[in-house]
Amino acid sequence: MGWLDDYFTAWSEGDADAVTSFMADDIDYQDTAQDKRWIGTDAVRGEVEHAHGQGVTFELVRSFEGPDHFCAEWVMQPHGIRAVSVGVIEDGRIASVTDYWNNPRPAGRNDEDPAATG
Repeated sequence: MGWLDDYFTAWSEGDADAVTSFMADDIDYQDTAQDKRWIGTDAVRGEVEHAHGQGVTFELVRSFEGPDHFCAEWVMQPHGIRAVSVGVIEDGRIASVTDYWNNPRPAGRNDEDPAATG
């Protein structure tokens, strides 16, 4: 089990301290499906808590890591939404990450549950 397993477990458990411990203080986190961006660990903490409050968990399928980058394929449960995260690592911590997934919601509905379709 590698650090990405621990990272996704922390997301699933809603453990914002653990999630942000993997990140640089000035993390640049983007979610393309929600058209959202969080800068800094304080902003990411809020998103971890929000996802946990929605009952969302994250199942890591596979990952690829290098000294300065990573790519992780995962599934958002209970919705079964497949996704990929691509990140840059600097000084042993995540400096930036971008999530790519298919958002089933219509445009303009970005503040609702990912399973909502109308």
